[in-house]
Amino acid sequence: HILLRARAIEAGAYVIAAAQTGVHADGRATYGHSLVIDPWGEIILDMGEAAGVGFAEIDPARVADVRARIPVLAHRRAIPEVES
Repeated sequence: HILLRARAIEAGAYVIAAAQTGVHADGRATYGHSLVIDPWGEIILDMGEAAGVGFAEIDPARVADVRARIPVLAHRRAIPEVES
C-alpha cells in the first residue's frame, strides 16, 4: 500500500492496481487487495481478498487540485550549458 500511495502522490495521478486472488491450478496462492488510490495518496477502493468487481469514481478536478498544492513545475529553472 505504501509504495502505491507514494507513486500516486509523486505523479499527482490516480493509481489503479489490479491484483489476483485465490489458489491457482499450479498451486500458487495470491492475496488480492486490488487498489484505487487518489492523487493525494488516499485509498478509495481496496477489494480485499475476495474475488469480484469494484468501482471507484475518478474525479479529474481532484487531480488538478492536488497538483496545485504541490507546485513543483513553478520552481523549475534552466540548467546552464557547460562548454567543453
